Amino acid sequence: MAGLVDQPAALFGQGCLAAGQAKASYGTGCFVYLNTGGAPRPSAHGLLTTIAWQRAGGAVYALDGGVFAAGSVVQWLVRLGLLSDAADVDTLLASVPRPSHEDVTCVPALAGLAAPYWDRAARASWLGMGLGSDRADLVRAALEGIACRVAQVVRAMEQDAALPIDALRVDGGLTGCAALMQMQADLLGIPVEVAAEAEATLSGVCFLAARASGVWADDGEVLANRRGGRVVEPKASDAERRDRLARFERAVALVREWDGRDV
Repeated sequence: MAGLVDQPAALFGQGCLAAGQAKASYGTGCFVYLNTGGAPRPSAHGLLTTIAWQRAGGAVYALDGGVFAAGSVVQWLVRLGLLSDAADVDTLLASVPRPSHEDVTCVPALAGLAAPYWDRAARASWLGMGLGSDRADLVRAALEGIACRVAQVVRAMEQDAALPIDALRVDGGLTGCAALMQMQADLLGIPVEVAAEAEATLSGVCFLAARASGVWADDGEVLANRRGGRVVEPKASDAERRDRLARFERAVALVREWDGRDV
């Protein structure tokens, strides 16, 4: 018998079978998993330690970090009238390059902040707006906020696991947004590998069933049958990446303290 729940299934479906390999699934929220191998890695940075899967050879463990709002942020922008639909993002951002005079930051905490903060009381905010700010600035900032949150989780995973993450494999509906995927690669400083199949969870269930039933003899066949997608390489400099992430973290601190809470 073989069984997996959704996020470990996506980890398996993305071929993250070795320690140090990570995936992120972009749906309503975004869920990041890092394969940490045969030993559990307790977290000092607000992540969850979990069993990814267990087979005859023993358990494979993972670190789990969630971002509450991802696809829901885009749908919120549509409801506000800033986007006509989700497919409008790339067209809008391609038509207006990042302005030098407006540097808007968004903390997309529409449902609070998950890992590593676990602060349900936090609320979303745009910061740095001026008279020259337009809808492209607001949309770009919201998308970059999603990418910053994922980058925070990935950085926490590297610290907890003491494993370098050389690439992030991604799946889910939002991976069709080229602008977001480029932001993600830029803010991580590593390649983002976009799955050919958006639903990696289903692939993972099928792959594990094939292994458990003996249809595939070893994990090499899992990797051989996984379809590769496109790879997005980072374009930002190290200095720009550090600046964007530092600015975002300052914005998070302001948002968490805006109502006078002691955090």
